[in-house]
Amino acid sequence: MSGEITEHFFGSVTELSWYEDGRGRLMEILRGEGIDFGQAYVTTIRPGVVKAWHHHIRQSDRVTCLAGCVQAGFWDEETDQTGSVFFSPHRPCLVTIRPGVWHGFAAVGPQEAIVLNLPDRAYDRKNPDEQRRPAHDPAIPYLWGVQDG
Repeated sequence: MSGEITEHFFGSVTELSWYEDGRGRLMEILRGEGIDFGQAYVTTIRPGVVKAWHHHIRQSDRVTCLAGCVQAGFWDEETDQTGSVFFSPHRPCLVTIRPGVWHGFAAVGPQEAIVLNLPDRAYDRKNPDEQRRPAHDPAIPYLWGVQDG
């Protein structure tokens, strides 16, 4: 990991950096002993689509964008706070989303976005730690840049 960590109501944002030499580039996303690790997976978001809303009771998500540009939206139901983070390979960061925060993603621009998630718990298909709501739920005071849900 390479940069400054900024704390937010939804979790944190860690600035990442690319290291480059004549062969190519490298970016450390997550490192350290004692880090809870559940699984690693990649998800994509098509342009003009919102993948939202969901939250976890116990799980923290840790996401970074591998391609495209992502708008991550957040809503804390208890405090009614909302927020956004925009990130891409050109603005690399690791966004950590704490349990209980509703969140979702939209691809910004014409390219499909590719997101890597390194949650601290493995997905349990028999007993998912997840609740969902529609992308444009009127009870959530957040406006996405796109309206297709």
